[in-house]
Amino acid sequence: KAAHKDVKAAEKLDKALKKAKGNEKKELKVIEKFAKKMNKSPNGQKVKTLVAIARSLGYSASVGALQANFGTPQETGIIDLQNQITDLNNQIALDSQTLVDLNNQFADLSTQIENPDLTEEEVADLQAQIDTVQTEISNLEADIANATTDLANTETELQETVESVNIGNRDSSWTSINLDTNNDGILDVNDIL
Repeated sequence: KAAHKDVKAAEKLDKALKKAKGNEKKELKVIEKFAKKMNKSPNGQKVKTLVAIARSLGYSASVGALQANFGTPQETGIIDLQNQITDLNNQIALDSQTLVDLNNQFADLSTQIENPDLTEEEVADLQAQIDTVQTEISNLEADIANATTDLANTETELQETVESVNIGNRDSSWTSINLDTNNDGILDVNDIL
C-alpha cells in the first residue's frame, strides 16, 4: 500500500514538473512538496534519493519510486543477468572468429598434405596437425553450442525476472534502468548528475 502511494506521488511529481517546466520557482516548490510527502513514507528517504537520481538522468520520477519500492536492477539480479548475456554474446563472437581461423588453418593444412613431394615424415606431421585442429574445431563447436543454449536460457530468465518485478500493466523498462551512475554498487546522492 505504501509502495503504491510512493509510485502515485512520483507520477504526480512528473505531471506537476511538466506543468511547471521553465519556471524554476514552481519546479522547486513541486519538488519540496514531494519531499515532504516522502518524509511521511516508510521508504521515503530511499524514494527521494532514487527519484532525484532518475530525474537527474532524464527519467521520470516514477522510475526512481518504482525501483525504491520494488527493487533496483542490482537488487533484483537484472543487472547480473544482463551482464551474463553480454559475456555470453562476447564469448560466442570470439569463439566464432576462432572457429573461422581454425577452419582456415584446416583448409591450409589439407591443401599442404596433398603435395606429392612430401616425405612420409612430413605427411605424418601434417596429419597430426590436421587431427589436432579437427579436435579443436569439434571442441569449439561444442563450446559455441553450449554458450548459445546458456544464452537462450539466460535471456528467458531475464524476461521472467523482469515480468516478476514489474507491477501492473505498465511498461517494464524501469526494471532495467541502471541508476548507479558511478558504478560503486550503492545508490546514493553521489549518483545524482
